[in-house]
Amino acid sequence: MWTKNGEKFLPKVLERIEEVIPLERVKQKILIDDNSTDETSRIAKDFNWTVYKNPAGGIASGVEEALRHVECKYFISIEQDVLLAKNWWEKVPPFMNEKDVACAQGIRVSINPTLRLLEEYAIKERRITNVSIDNNIFKTDIVKALGKIPRGCPVCVDSAIMKQMIWKTSYKWVTIPQVVSLHLSRDNVLNYLRHYRRIAKMCKKTIYCTVGGVGFSKPMNPKFRNVIRVFITSPLRGLQLAIKKQHAHIFWAYPATRLYAFPESIREWKKSMVIDDTLTKRLPTITLKFKQKNEALVFIWQREKNETNSALS
Repeated sequence: MWTKNGEKFLPKVLERIEEVIPLERVKQKILIDDNSTDETSRIAKDFNWTVYKNPAGGIASGVEEALRHVECKYFISIEQDVLLAKNWWEKVPPFMNEKDVACAQGIRVSINPTLRLLEEYAIKERRITNVSIDNNIFKTDIVKALGKIPRGCPVCVDSAIMKQMIWKTSYKWVTIPQVVSLHLSRDNVLNYLRHYRRIAKMCKKTIYCTVGGVGFSKPMNPKFRNVIRVFITSPLRGLQLAIKKQHAHIFWAYPATRLYAFPESIREWKKSMVIDDTLTKRLPTITLKFKQKNEALVFIWQREKNETNSALS
């Protein structure tokens, strides 16, 4: 776990971890603290976590420092404000038994009811999902073999790890949408929108970032006319979703998300037109597949068949 001034939610998060993950299966509890000025370190120690200082600051440095201390075949990554789903242990770790899977995770949604409905709609019905490193289990040797995490972008560390894994190896990254963990700090629509606009501005649009869709079989950046269409029709779509989900607040919340996203969508669209694809044309293509497993839908990020990884060798 990587932390930065996480005292508000940390006790609840650590209590849930103890409830969900069997104690006899835990060998180490590693927490990398990024110079917190609150009681984060003390709280972690009270729950018998070993606390290490983040040597360089930031998420990428925190991940690398944590990996330096991992001595187990598998490790679990959880965010300081994510309340682990109660069915997480039952549903997610079993994927480590599959030889071609190196990472498995559930989904993470906001604790705010309106935001949660919108996020679950996007993931479960429209099958729109991104990767994260906040409720995952990894095969340690595979992640360590990837080497240093790219430092080009301070916010897209999760995407960087996933892309490195798929570009450099033949392993897959699996998401199980029926396992739903809660993002405790996303309890307000306006704060949620401000946070993601700030993150979008911080994103450096590198080849490792989700934004721009470099390496994906289906571009993440929509065409300009689609950006405009989604923005203009968002009030009508908000009304349709509010009726379908029987939740009145979606009527204004959905258009608000489109309004906040609109300026960044335009910037991303412009960025996608000027990307130097000298390298990206030689990168393996990442595809998102859908599979039914034990009566549940599973999302699988993987490399396109028959492609090599020569660009990053």
